[in-house]
Amino acid sequence: MSKKYSSLLGYLGLTVAVIVLDRVSKELALRYLTDSYVVNSYLSFDLVMNRGISWSLFHSAESVGFVTLSLVIMIIISALMMHTLRKWYAGEWIIGEILTLAGALSNVFDRALYGGVIDFIVLSVGDWTWPVFNIADCSIVLGIAIMFVTLYRK
Repeated sequence: MSKKYSSLLGYLGLTVAVIVLDRVSKELALRYLTDSYVVNSYLSFDLVMNRGISWSLFHSAESVGFVTLSLVIMIIISALMMHTLRKWYAGEWIIGEILTLAGALSNVFDRALYGGVIDFIVLSVGDWTWPVFNIADCSIVLGIAIMFVTLYRK
C-alpha cells in the first residue's frame, strides 16, 4: 500500500474518532443533563439546542429559516470536501480539513435528527461566559486554526 493511501486510513480513523467522541458525548448529555451541572467556577454543563450556527447566530425557530441555513451549511461542507480531496490528491497535509469536516458532519447529523445542534459545554471566568458548545465545535475550531497556520506558513 502506498504512503498516500495509508495516510487516507489515518485520516478516516481521525474522522471516525471525532464523530464517535462527539456522538457519544451528546448522547450522554441528552440522557443525563436534565439540569445544569456545575463542575467548578470555570466549567459546567447545560443542555442547549442550537438551531443557528456558532453563538446561535442566525437562530431561527421557523422551519424555513432552519432548513435554508442547514442547506447553506451542507453546501459549504461539500465545497470543503472537494477542496480537501484536491489537497489529498496533491499529497498535501489535510489534518485541519479533516477535523473541520468531522465536526461539521456530526453537527449536521444533529440538525437532521434533532432539529438543532446539541450543545452542552459551558466555560466561564467570573461574570464572563463563553457560548455553549460541544466536542464537534472544538474539532471545527481546531481544524480551522490548523488550516490558517498551514496557509500562513506557505
